[in-house]
Amino acid sequence: MNWSPKPVASVAVASCVLALIACGSSGGGEGGDDPNLTSATTSGGEGEGEGSSGGSFSSGGASGSSGTPKECAAQEAQASLAKRPVDIIFVIDNSGSMSGEIAEVENQINANFAAVIDAAKVDYRVVMVTRHGANASQRVCVKAPLSGAASCTPPAATPTETTKFFHHNITVASTDAWCRLLTSFGTVDLDGRHATGWGGLLRTEAYKVFVAISDDRISSTCNVGGVNKTFNDANTAASGATAATLFDETLLALSPAHFGTEAKRNYVFHTINGMNWVGTPSDFTKAWLPTDPVVTATCGSDSVNVGHGHQAIAIKTGGLRYPSCRKPGNLPPDYGPVFKEMAKSVIAGATLACEFDVPAAPAGETLDLSTVVPRYTPGGGGAPVDFGQVPNAAACAPDKFYIEGNKVKLCPQTCDRVRTDGTAQIKVLFGCAPKGAN
Repeated sequence: MNWSPKPVASVAVASCVLALIACGSSGGGEGGDDPNLTSATTSGGEGEGEGSSGGSFSSGGASGSSGTPKECAAQEAQASLAKRPVDIIFVIDNSGSMSGEIAEVENQINANFAAVIDAAKVDYRVVMVTRHGANASQRVCVKAPLSGAASCTPPAATPTETTKFFHHNITVASTDAWCRLLTSFGTVDLDGRHATGWGGLLRTEAYKVFVAISDDRISSTCNVGGVNKTFNDANTAASGATAATLFDETLLALSPAHFGTEAKRNYVFHTINGMNWVGTPSDFTKAWLPTDPVVTATCGSDSVNVGHGHQAIAIKTGGLRYPSCRKPGNLPPDYGPVFKEMAKSVIAGATLACEFDVPAAPAGETLDLSTVVPRYTPGGGGAPVDFGQVPNAAACAPDKFYIEGNKVKLCPQTCDRVRTDGTAQIKVLFGCAPKGAN
């Protein structure tokens, strides 16, 4: 059950520019022995951007190698594929049993979460929705470098925010995390900051990642948009699923611009909660995957409930689940492994689709899609690799791609290989159908 980031509709060559030539000239160019083939180059590297549907093209004409327009004159088009930002919302239970869990969050959030995301050069921000203060009082204080606080001994009177860290200071009770999220989305915090709520700290173009940390279940009623909503998982899997569906519907309706729609959610929900460990014997390095069933046993005496509601919303959105308890032998909890895996989820959510539009052929010409060959040259050197075409996504394999509609789509394994290479180059070779072909 080793977890790898779920292929989000959005995984891609990180920050690259594609110059895609629509057709080959009669002179052949770099397309090998076929005179109908031509090429275009994509290079990896830094970049900024947004969107979720892959590259779009703007075309400009070109002539053949002699300067004279050829029968299948090359058309140049460019697409910009770049990482999108990610907003990460932590909501943490401040009830009396949470001191150990909160201390572990403070221990891990810089080294095994923020540092991992920083290394991937993702534009991210963390929004902490919980009470600020000392962990001995079941409150949260995050130190530098993520926050601006040099020390949390003792914590400053108010959180020290940075361009990457914001703390919406409110109290979250044992079973009301969802209500506190929904009702504080647009309201000021206890320090009189964030006049438009924690929602005002989010970026519309950003992918959203929730992390809920509690040792209890969901049971609360709140007014959202003038309507009373009751979320109660009743400590059963069925009621947990019902509560998760209502929360999902309420969150999507609260701000479709931020969280998406039922057909296309723009968020994932992870949870650290009171469910049991993975495996027998217990494997403390693994999280429960979205494909795993609801866990009905607790992880120990320091767990109040298994968190059916939290589990259900994690499963529904493709999130991870990890036990909140101390390890056997009364050893402290260790959230390092799951924080690293959640960081990978953040990085996966920051990337766009490994696909590019097929540009329109010149007037009177037809692209021969069977000739398409993406050629990958590793950024660190090495022999070029030609990716092979398969009929569809079901036939995907490493170093393969397929064409769907007007899109050239790299298979997930191919995409993973290329997008981790920040200086990669891809040449896309293809040609036109002979005159008179249909």
